Amino acid sequence: PHPMEEEEILRELERFERVEEGRSENTARSHRESIASFRAFLAARRTKLREATRDDVLTWKETLLERKNSERTVNVRLAGVK
Repeated sequence: PHPMEEEEILRELERFERVEEGRSENTARSHRESIASFRAFLAARRTKLREATRDDVLTWKETLLERKNSERTVNVRLAGVK
């Protein structure tokens, strides 16, 4: 999809998490921020979100840890892209 379409999809996902799944606004926002971070990581690798593989997620995790993110932060980020 076009980047704007992806943004609309992410906004809808955030709304769905809040309304349908009863997640807090902060949790839904955190998940959206995690996806945005992962998308930026993928873009640097010239990979689209829809093309991401398990190996991409594992490499992103390693990158987050190398950047001195706490394990808790990394786990929150990973939960946001499940």
